[in-house]
Amino acid sequence: MKKIFLLITTFLLILMTGAGAWAAPKLSVVKSTFEFDAVPEGTVIRHNFIIKNNGDETLLIKSVRTD
Repeated sequence: MKKIFLLITTFLLILMTGAGAWAAPKLSVVKSTFEFDAVPEGTVIRHNFIIKNNGDETLLIKSVRTD
């Protein structure tokens, strides 16, 4: 009986400490590319990309780059 109790307790402890590992941010972008038409040189063009966090933890964006 003690072995079963110890086994169940150990299993529950492992399950509880590992539960945080499943929580994670999940980035989703509505439209990840945008094609600009031809524009005169020197014209400022802007476009907003919609970024959402569909995960269950905070999403941190540390850097952004363009190609």
